[in-house]
Amino acid sequence: MGLYLGFSALWVIGVLKTNYLNVALFSNVIFMLGLGFGRVCSYFIDGTASFIFIVGMFGELCLRLYSLWVLTYKNSNFAKN
Repeated sequence: MGLYLGFSALWVIGVLKTNYLNVALFSNVIFMLGLGFGRVCSYFIDGTASFIFIVGMFGELCLRLYSLWVLTYKNSNFAKN
């Protein structure tokens, strides 16, 4: 539980302070990729999970893709300025 709260605090700090935004986004990408990949492995090893876990798996993978998109978009905007 402490790990989740710590990452959540880092993500909130990244939203509030732009100096920490890249760190927050990178940690979000890695964290969500780990959770999503674990659920995908569990799906193939253990079989079909309940509906809420499948929704969670897609949500985690979508959050990872969104974080990658924000990192790419943000860095390309800084390069133009």
